[in-house]
Amino acid sequence: MAKARDGAERSLLVAADRDFHRAIVEASGSPRLCTSYHVLESEIELLLTQRQSFYADPAEMAEEHERLIDSLRGRHYERARAAFMEHWADLETKLLQPPVDEASAREVRARPASR
Repeated sequence: MAKARDGAERSLLVAADRDFHRAIVEASGSPRLCTSYHVLESEIELLLTQRQSFYADPAEMAEEHERLIDSLRGRHYERARAAFMEHWADLETKLLQPPVDEASAREVRARPASR
């Protein structure tokens, strides 16, 4: 994802996001989680492709995922859980509640993620 953020096409960032989440899910070792995620994966990718403008700067998306990686590396369950819950809340705000115009998009991007 770090490579994709430095001036690359946004489609590369979407692919990097998909690969990131796929790796996390597969690393869980949970067959049920893997099955559930794979059912949703193409829908998530489509949504990210359609709503790319919510990440005004590709570096923002990469930094968000780097925080998730750091929380996992620390092996502290509550910290990792909180980081992933924040990521989900941010996703809900940025992707699942589409604004009606660009001014609204800027306003939504500026909102802090709810916790």
